Amino acid sequence: MDYLTIPKWDNFQHYGKRNPPWIKVYKDLLLDRDFTNSLSDSQKAQVVCLWLVASTCENRIPLDTKWLKRVTGLSRLCIDDLLCTKWLAIYDASNLLEQEEKSRDRDRDRVETEERREEKTPTTSNDQIIMQSWNELAKQHNLPTVRTMTKKRITTLKARMKENPQYLADFGEAVNQIPSRPFLMGKNDRKWTADIDWILQPDSVTKILEGKYTDRDSKPEPEIIQENGKQCNWGIKR
Repeated sequence: MDYLTIPKWDNFQHYGKRNPPWIKVYKDLLLDRDFTNSLSDSQKAQVVCLWLVASTCENRIPLDTKWLKRVTGLSRLCIDDLLCTKWLAIYDASNLLEQEEKSRDRDRDRVETEERREEKTPTTSNDQIIMQSWNELAKQHNLPTVRTMTKKRITTLKARMKENPQYLADFGEAVNQIPSRPFLMGKNDRKWTADIDWILQPDSVTKILEGKYTDRDSKPEPEIIQENGKQCNWGIKR
């Protein structure tokens, strides 16, 4: 089988990926008269679709018009016309080894650059994200702030994230809703307010997001909470 290839494919490659989930398209393309003026509207769409196909097969596109139409959803695909432009070419297998070696060198350079960037970029752990999110709320609304994420709190957070992979996002949303819940802000007969240890308990975030504690003035009910196979009497149901 013959193959097609996109000339200067490296311009469309994204960082360190041989089979990227996306491709790069620079806005300078709008200044390229070979693209804007020489191609018809239909050909422009065909070129972009072929770029996407190239990203799935390391720029070695099977020269099979029926298959290409099927995977791109194009009703018309003028391969011969595009081969007369700079946007498409016949794959040259004679240079395969040289091309692969150059590609490996480029990938290695890209990966090394990525690693250097990652080393320079400070990372924030999940427990620090939780602490920062809570303290922003606490300082604004006079709630208990967090001085440190203790080992126990980190362990509890890991348990919540294992239960719910979207816990960080849900936590942030729940924290933003706390000021609109009078009960959690201390308007109850015990003057109790929410704190970091309470919100990390099982189901606390879920209950907030489901609308619990809205206009709640009654005395909290005793509750036994099951966690890690043990019964823990937290004393009140919040």
